[in-house]
Amino acid sequence: MHRRSVEVRQAREQAEEEPEPVPEELLEKARTLLENPGLLDIAATTMTHLGLCGEEINRRVTFLAAVGGHLEDPIHLVIHGASSGGKNQLIRSATALLPPDRVLWLSGLSSRALEYRGGLIDGVVALDEAEAMEDATYSLRVAMSEGRVTRLTVNRSQTGRLEAEELEVEVRASIITTTTSPALHEENETRVFDLWIDESENLTVEVIRAYADAAAGAQPYNRDELLTVWHIAMDLLEPARVVIPYAPLIGGAFPASPLRARRDFQRTLALIRACALLHQCQRDRDEEGRVIASAQDYRHVFQIVQAILGSSMTGLTEKAKELCRLHNEMAADTRDGWIRRAELQHEAGLRGVASPVTVQKWCERLRDLGIWDGRKVGGAWEHRALRDFETEAIPLPAPDDLSNAS
Repeated sequence: MHRRSVEVRQAREQAEEEPEPVPEELLEKARTLLENPGLLDIAATTMTHLGLCGEEINRRVTFLAAVGGHLEDPIHLVIHGASSGGKNQLIRSATALLPPDRVLWLSGLSSRALEYRGGLIDGVVALDEAEAMEDATYSLRVAMSEGRVTRLTVNRSQTGRLEAEELEVEVRASIITTTTSPALHEENETRVFDLWIDESENLTVEVIRAYADAAAGAQPYNRDELLTVWHIAMDLLEPARVVIPYAPLIGGAFPASPLRARRDFQRTLALIRACALLHQCQRDRDEEGRVIASAQDYRHVFQIVQAILGSSMTGLTEKAKELCRLHNEMAADTRDGWIRRAELQHEAGLRGVASPVTVQKWCERLRDLGIWDGRKVGGAWEHRALRDFETEAIPLPAPDDLSNAS
């Protein structure tokens, strides 16, 4: 081993053996943070201090996914959006609140890398651009579903003989990745929550203003102190089990179709567990020491579920619905309902609905879903609506209905 590598390893091992004591003042701040009923909102506000603009629902679910990485059913996310839309900023802002050793960032992943790495991966696995990891799609799918990936392979031993070797990695982590595509491999789609980046012009103005303020030296918050307190607080949380007394009430109202509803219900419960885990210092425990999720945990999760599952189960995001409304408005002035894609892209750009690239991808996705028809006329694409895109909210119990559940 290289001398420098040995020195680094020895220094790391020494640091692990002799951790520096945490100052009592910081411990007290961390305990006070964990006992604050507005803990999730404070996390969201802290992400703003770290430079994240907008994405109010997305930032909360991403943080809960990060907190719930140790749960039996981790929350896996795919964040969709155009290039430079802020997908990685969202992930980095949310995971920055966790101790660094609980976040594994990967910019590439080969087909068998997970198995050869071996051991335990826990916390959060953050992957840049799903398209760069096509070869690892199957391994990721198995990791999401089973929590471990096992492979029997053949390697040459020290004696030169070929011998069978079993490779295994345990993945006790939330897997979060990004993509510029409206949809992933359909087998992976049913294992994740889909989040969609806000590409509106209003948010772009807000982002530019934040960059300008930072460049002018505006920094009213001490980033290092903010993150230190959060890291201590997250280390104070116990990896406890969570019980949800009102789960049967939610399950009784949950949609029975499409088939992916089976997994979406599990992920809804996982969000509630993650929320209860985050607020464990404020929750009761049962005789087995399990954290009891309260109605307040459901209140936090209710809006998230409506916003995200409405998109996942229908195949449409709010952005796609906005594009459909624009198409319908333009089609009202035509005789046959057909609208040229280029005209739609132009108008969507003028109104700040979506970029031309995003419009193109959604045109193809809406056609695949059977919501729009598409044809080429003179080398140019045209689209018209085939069916109504509007859907009702998921008919879950209102938070007030669970006010007595705890």
